Amino acid sequence: MNAAARYADGGTGLGSLIAVFDSGADVNHVDLAANIDDSLSHTYYEAPNNDISDVFDDSGHGTYMAHIIAGAKNDVGSHGVAFDADLMILQGIAHQGKRRVQLHGSLAHATRSAISAGAQAINHSWIFFDEEKRTRTIDRYSSRSHLEGFFGSDVMDAFDTAVENDLVMVFATGNDGLAQPSNTAGMAVLFPEMGNHVLGVTAIDRNDQIASSANRCGDARNFCLAAPGVGIYAAHADEQRNGIFSGTSGTSPAAAHVSGAVGVMASNFPELTGAEITTILRDTARDLGAAGVDSVYGHGALDLENAVMPQGEITLQTTSTLGEREIAASDSHVSAPGVMAAALSQSFGDTSVMVTDGYDRGYTASLGAFVGSGFDSARSLDRMDAFVQGHDSASQIRGNDTTLAFSMSSGAALPDDPYAGLFETAGSVSMAADLGATRVTVASAFAGRDSAMDGYYASLGAAHDFGGVMLETRFGLTRERDSFLGTQVSGAFGGIDSQTTFASLGGQIDIGAGAALSATATLGETSFDGSNLLRKGSGIGTQSIRLGYEARDIIAAYDSFAFAASREMSLTGGEMTVALPTALGAAEGSTRSSDVTVETQSIAMEQVSAPLDLEMRYTRQVGLGRFALGANWRPDVSGHEVVSVGYTVRF
Repeated sequence: MNAAARYADGGTGLGSLIAVFDSGADVNHVDLAANIDDSLSHTYYEAPNNDISDVFDDSGHGTYMAHIIAGAKNDVGSHGVAFDADLMILQGIAHQGKRRVQLHGSLAHATRSAISAGAQAINHSWIFFDEEKRTRTIDRYSSRSHLEGFFGSDVMDAFDTAVENDLVMVFATGNDGLAQPSNTAGMAVLFPEMGNHVLGVTAIDRNDQIASSANRCGDARNFCLAAPGVGIYAAHADEQRNGIFSGTSGTSPAAAHVSGAVGVMASNFPELTGAEITTILRDTARDLGAAGVDSVYGHGALDLENAVMPQGEITLQTTSTLGEREIAASDSHVSAPGVMAAALSQSFGDTSVMVTDGYDRGYTASLGAFVGSGFDSARSLDRMDAFVQGHDSASQIRGNDTTLAFSMSSGAALPDDPYAGLFETAGSVSMAADLGATRVTVASAFAGRDSAMDGYYASLGAAHDFGGVMLETRFGLTRERDSFLGTQVSGAFGGIDSQTTFASLGGQIDIGAGAALSATATLGETSFDGSNLLRKGSGIGTQSIRLGYEARDIIAAYDSFAFAASREMSLTGGEMTVALPTALGAAEGSTRSSDVTVETQSIAMEQVSAPLDLEMRYTRQVGLGRFALGANWRPDVSGHEVVSVGYTVRF
């Protein structure tokens, strides 16, 4: 049945109620006493002193079934499938003619009692016999009226009411080794409108083979499952209250396994209706026998592990109404450069979000699971490749005191600051004007929706030469769509617009022999507004620092060597507001709720230092062309070593 994995995930049946219409139960058994609700249980036997609460089992059969469904997990003996579920014992099946009851009337009343109590399922591990003590199988009935005539109007009315109120009815197929199931397990053949609330159950052994004595699913194959039913160890009734256990076999324990599975499903997914539970149990059954649904095993073996696993497409709900705007989880990502990926993973690590599967069941996932990284080294390689191939230089038009630089496909015309680096694949333009010893530069970049970065960059800078010492300051602004600080968001995380303002201060000092030292510090603050899961970001602070050395004419005339050490865009803090789906509304009877609980939370962003970047560049003229070597290394990031070598000739 594969239930162990579900128990490990916490699926125990807690909060569900399963009715058991059988021979009663040992209400004092160590594995049953705590789970039986005495106030809901009663007998249909001719009770001494009219004590209808005395449901003690005089045959042991009902005790077996009750324990298989919901025997307590207490390290004594074995335990039931839904071991934390409540049990409602309805004693109505007489043992070997003892304490005879009127079965049809008791069945109808028990069904209505289960409905009134709010039970999710009622277990029927018994069958109607004919005069020869053989199963009354469904193939004996030629029409709806024929079967209805046997059950009687009171029973049929109770079954109709069960369907209307979403009660799952689980029936054993019987134990005569016949090709057809009992008339109860097969009733949906003639009453298909009951099909989503009726489960017939046949028995298999530990090797997934049909039990020799089990009636097959037959004509009821579309409404039938197979479940363990050979050598099942369970509680046995004992008037001496010794809490004994023993083995049992047949389609009776098989049916009890399925009723327990209904309890687990109802407990774990209160948003599901009973009709949806039966559909899922059938759809997720392990195929046995002939491929597909067959007349022996029906849909196949009950597979509780598969039943509780997410099925179909996984989605994120972005509104408080189920299905109003759901987006595939596979299309929903937060793709961040290294430092932001680390910051977001830390910030999101303890935050949960609900995802839904193809059956609209809710599952809890970590918000941090949607954060991805890994393109830092690729970006470093692209930057080095552009350098060695000469693509990092913009086209220029020079005037007397002005220079216009532009690039149609890169950010080569932009100044060397970390925010400009976000737009390295965008078209860029800058204008520099010399005003005596001061140079004023205006720069801009713009990328459309078909580019990796969608948004624009603008900055204004001024540099003043004090004679061997240059000081520069710059102020700027970026706007990004579906991105912030280069962190690209999509799907349920998309729909954001961000803005960053920044300022930098830097200087350069000549140290002679064509060499210079430089240093630059940059501070920025980012905010964003969004319409899906990410609603708002504020005060997201970043800081960068860069130290550099550059020299010319080192080995040969006109060659150039540069080395830089930097930490770009360390995160200093900030806050994000998220609106996360956390739960689905519980079903009410046969009506599925469309409510989604959406919780608005504020998440403090962790302070994270950017990795240390070490970068080296060397160029020189060789023959008719240009030789270039570039390298980038992050000592504290394993695997981030980038080297690029190139030789270009321009005509």
